Amino acid sequence: MGRSATQEIVRAAVERGIAYILRSRSGDGWWRDFKNNGGVSDQWITAYVGCALAGTSDALANAAARSAYQQLATKLAGRPGWSYNDGVPPDADSTIWACRLAEALGNCSGAATTGLQFLRRCQRLNGGIATYPAADEVRRAIRLPGSTRFRGWCMAHTCVTGAASGLSTFRNCSRLRNFLVRAQDPEGYWPAYWWCDPEYATALSCEALANSQSELETLAVNSAADWARQRDSAGTPFALSWRARILATVRDCAAQDMAAVLAGCQLEDGSWASSARMRIPPPYLKDPKYYWGWSEDETGIGSVRTDPARLFTTASVLAALTKCIST
Repeated sequence: MGRSATQEIVRAAVERGIAYILRSRSGDGWWRDFKNNGGVSDQWITAYVGCALAGTSDALANAAARSAYQQLATKLAGRPGWSYNDGVPPDADSTIWACRLAEALGNCSGAATTGLQFLRRCQRLNGGIATYPAADEVRRAIRLPGSTRFRGWCMAHTCVTGAASGLSTFRNCSRLRNFLVRAQDPEGYWPAYWWCDPEYATALSCEALANSQSELETLAVNSAADWARQRDSAGTPFALSWRARILATVRDCAAQDMAAVLAGCQLEDGSWASSARMRIPPPYLKDPKYYWGWSEDETGIGSVRTDPARLFTTASVLAALTKCIST
């Protein structure tokens, strides 16, 4: 199949994916997905989905993204940042995606400025971004005793830092970029804290360090691309979407092939099968690979959750296909 034919197939998949996402928006204007002991997410999911829509050239998608940000902005009255939902304190990841949405829409004042101030509080001395700036508020929210340590949740995370690196405030931050270079695994990937699949953190880190004048940063990106090439074409839609973004970042033509694979596994309703596996490590745990009690049946600490509404997965694939088309 020629490249032009592949691109047409991918464009059609993007259109169907957009239609699914737009249909999935609730009547009160939010997108909701995931469920854990803190409930179902709305702010984080809406910000993430909004970013995927804002990255397309579709007028309806762009309008929905603008509307989503307007809704998100109302949540910052008296709060320093965005969160998973109203029931838990602000976190860096939710705030990052809301700020990325603001930048994608060219709206970098007001609520976005407040969010960026919160993110600066989350930056650690090593340059990385922690999910929470401090333990007390989140400890109270999830009702854990005061003796519970939060060194894991309050340390810098590669998956969060990689996402933050896409913001203009952090894009040229040498401390943050150095943190990413140091955090890369010798095999070439970046291990994620909150995600089972390393492709998520790896793609975001690659995008941060791409087109650099630094030899070390270029070497890190090329090493990640080699790692992605060595992974076979099998995998979940979520993992494949981020693998495609890694390859698209280095302009590898294999990204187009992976985009075609993703288009081929799209479900009839326009979504992609739920496969974004978010894990919730114990707050004290610094490295999730040393935890062996993961459960897909529970909803609290030690659980692995997927996106039942398929919105996080579908938004991830949509963003990857959009990038592959433009590469």
